[in-house]
Amino acid sequence: MDQQIRKKLAVSLFQIASIRYRLLLTFMTKTDRLIAILLFLQSKKLVRAREIASHFNISIRTVYRDLKALEGAGVPLAAEAGDGYRLVDGYHLPPVMLTPDEASALFLGSRLAENLTDESLKLAVISARMKIISVLPSEQKSTLEKLSDSLAVLSPAGNAENSDLLSRFQFAILHHKTVEIRYLSVKADHPVTRITEPKGLVYYLNHWHLIAWCRLRAEYRDFRIDRIKTVTFQDDVFERNDGFSLRDFLKSRMKIDSAFEFSLKTDRKTARIFREKYTFGMISDSETEDGIVTFRYIVSDQAYLPGWLLGFGNRIYIDYPEELKSLLKDHIRLLQNHYGIS
Repeated sequence: MDQQIRKKLAVSLFQIASIRYRLLLTFMTKTDRLIAILLFLQSKKLVRAREIASHFNISIRTVYRDLKALEGAGVPLAAEAGDGYRLVDGYHLPPVMLTPDEASALFLGSRLAENLTDESLKLAVISARMKIISVLPSEQKSTLEKLSDSLAVLSPAGNAENSDLLSRFQFAILHHKTVEIRYLSVKADHPVTRITEPKGLVYYLNHWHLIAWCRLRAEYRDFRIDRIKTVTFQDDVFERNDGFSLRDFLKSRMKIDSAFEFSLKTDRKTARIFREKYTFGMISDSETEDGIVTFRYIVSDQAYLPGWLLGFGNRIYIDYPEELKSLLKDHIRLLQNHYGIS
């Protein structure tokens, strides 16, 4: 499957999901929509009428009618000239009862969050989950107890225990605090010092990453949290409104064009291992009548490939590129020198 087809497929799936979501909004009752709009208003400081119209797939005129209906029901709305609408400070919805599916989804999400964060956030996640469970009806509590007994989330190996880095970087991002870090990169033998302006936290490939402006390199960089050895807050704060967008940064860094593509051939028995354990990055899987299976992969980092692929010995053959074949040969030479094999 070539790149153009993959992009078209991704767009098509997104469009299908978007259509399904808009159909659900279309068949909302007016009461449901008013409650949803109220929740939408409560989730943000300020909301424009056009934003509400776009989110709920309704006309601007309907938005104005709905807002008037909310005011008539006693909801205190404040209109900011030229900016939008907001709920008057101090107003909050009373607790909303959760459906069984909503309760189960929140329970599952909290268990994931508990195991995919460090110690600085784990206790807060557990406390929040207990507060949610405490207000549920006894029947839903019983359901969640059964779900808990049948649910296990194993923490990735990269998660550092007894670490408070996530909460510290959250504080730095919220308060625009400059942070000095000592960072050990994959290619370095010793940690290096960097003065950073933290902008975001991202979880991918089993690790948390800090996205920050590096003053030494004068560009935004990606620092893997488990490779940060020390964190020291600086006295100065950095400029908040510099136009940085975390979403745009991730898009630019994770373009498929810049990734490393390779292809390998193997027998049917070995192919079963790839299909069961190594599907991440796999973009095609084809098999001939005589049992030869060809896999194509796209990965973001080729450094780990020699150690992984050489573990299969002569059961695989690299189709392309030549660059990967050279990497494997260099790795074999290093092993020969290491063990004194001539």
